[in-house]
Amino acid sequence: TLFVNIDDDILTHDLDYQPVITYSTEKAADINGRIVRNNGLISIELFGKEVNTQLTGAYNLYNMLAAATVGQHFGVNEEDICAAIAQYQPANHRSQVEHKGSNTILADYYNANPTSMTAALNNLIGIEHPHKVAIIGDMRELGSVSHEEHAHIIKLCQDNNIETYFVGSEFHKQLAGNPHSFDNVEEANNYFAVNPINNAIIL
Repeated sequence: TLFVNIDDDILTHDLDYQPVITYSTEKAADINGRIVRNNGLISIELFGKEVNTQLTGAYNLYNMLAAATVGQHFGVNEEDICAAIAQYQPANHRSQVEHKGSNTILADYYNANPTSMTAALNNLIGIEHPHKVAIIGDMRELGSVSHEEHAHIIKLCQDNNIETYFVGSEFHKQLAGNPHSFDNVEEANNYFAVNPINNAIIL
């Protein structure tokens, strides 16, 4: 049995296999869901109910739909599926929310690559909050495309007017002289000791 996100054209291209169980946010499928609110933590609609999650990141919707689809196939009832999703609390610095002083931290720093960083920034863009900040570090092991991929992230932040602090030599090469660019963590820490961030939601 295949469990397939039919919103993904790559997964559904020339799909000739049975049985297939599907999930989607927008197409007719065995299970559908959508985000109804994103204020740091996301709330979703699933099985006609609103489920308040402990997760940040709109990109986690498909993870939850996949889990719900598999669970239902193996006999987990809808109420238990919704309860499990609502109760799940991440603890590995992926999609985790923490509160520090007056700030809400979107702790999503286990690792970084161009796809995950773009997704995290797009999630920040979509959050309803008056003061949104991103503090982002270098993406490593990108080889010959490192300059291009870091430039793409810089442009994404600039195009969306995200208050961004860039930490690491890869970003700093392109942003030397920018007061929000730091060659290393120590430089960033020294800056924030004098210029603290308050009342913000911080990626």
